[in-house]
Amino acid sequence: MYRTERNYENLNKGIFPGAGRFDIPILRPELTTAENWISFNYAKGCEEPSEHGVHFFVDDYQFNRIWAHPDNYLGMMARFDTVCTPDFSTYTDFPRIIQIYNHYRKHWLGAYWQAHGIKVIPTISWSTPDSFEWCFDGEPVAPQAVAQQPDNQQQPNVVPTAQQAQNLNNQAFSATDNSPYHNLYNGQQYYAKQNLSIDQRLAVMNYLSDAKESGTMYSMSQNMNHAMAMGQKLTANQQFVHDNLMGAMHNIGYNVNLTRYDHSDVLDNMLAARGVHNTASNMTAAQLKTALVGHTYGENRFLSTSYNDFKNASNADTFTTREVRFEYRVKANVQAMMPGNGPGGRLGEVVLAPTSPQKNMRIVDVKDDKSRRTRSKGMSPGIYNNNRQIVVVVEVG
Repeated sequence: MYRTERNYENLNKGIFPGAGRFDIPILRPELTTAENWISFNYAKGCEEPSEHGVHFFVDDYQFNRIWAHPDNYLGMMARFDTVCTPDFSTYTDFPRIIQIYNHYRKHWLGAYWQAHGIKVIPTISWSTPDSFEWCFDGEPVAPQAVAQQPDNQQQPNVVPTAQQAQNLNNQAFSATDNSPYHNLYNGQQYYAKQNLSIDQRLAVMNYLSDAKESGTMYSMSQNMNHAMAMGQKLTANQQFVHDNLMGAMHNIGYNVNLTRYDHSDVLDNMLAARGVHNTASNMTAAQLKTALVGHTYGENRFLSTSYNDFKNASNADTFTTREVRFEYRVKANVQAMMPGNGPGGRLGEVVLAPTSPQKNMRIVDVKDDKSRRTRSKGMSPGIYNNNRQIVVVVEVG
């Protein structure tokens, strides 16, 4: 929780997939055609940024501020064709830990810029020969380098491309399950079966971040899902996250039970679609059952659910005290992915792919759970004004 609430070494803004002993953030390969380059200390005054790249081959004091306040420079960096990773110094007389820290900072900023749609190429630097242990960690690896290995040689351990990941995931997760709906266990093993590319890992990091998107009051995933639901154009970064999350989807692999909590206005919209002019909070479970059972619909947004009812979430009440609990019965062939650590707790979250206009969801039951007290939208956890939770059972797939 601390890293998401306090600006500690920028960890509140993102923790990226890492390489090597020190988890150096991994950069994805980029192709640049920039021929004109300008140093960072003159970048603000550049009149044709789209025709230039930015480098950092100047004294560190000229650009230390981008580490202290990275969001302040996102807009400026985005105007340039290409940006080099900052060349934080790794002088041979620096303590080793400072050299490694500067290598980490260089790559964190590069990964952060890439996550915001900025084209980044790496700046390679090293110190004494013993720095070779870590100074190349996190550098981009060209996907085609894997294919060029002779068949009789062991292939290097690199993150797969998006297509490789999709093919591997299709092989790993079955489209059929002869068992009844059941709970998903051993999330660690399930998560490890997924093969995510670098871009997909960066997209997941963006999707899970609860940091407010620049210029808004909401996180990137909230803004993206709202735009998708309303049919609005996505920003470049949102499109990057959308495309790579879709590429990471695979058969969920089992007939599983998943849970999601929502406010009652979601049911109000469903009632309106059924021609019922009433609100869910004013209706009994029997009335809601009559009105909603048999209703089919699709989702044109990513749907975050939990396979363990948020039991590992540090702030579970944020979710579990909402007025409506959706209990999903999900078929093995439904497209989904497990993003890892997120608001649902460690390895508790499963994201379902958007399906609209296809209607692959059907309400099969509605009931009350009077053992739970809930709160209306806009009320803080701990302040309850309802003596029931509406349970909606939905078959998916």
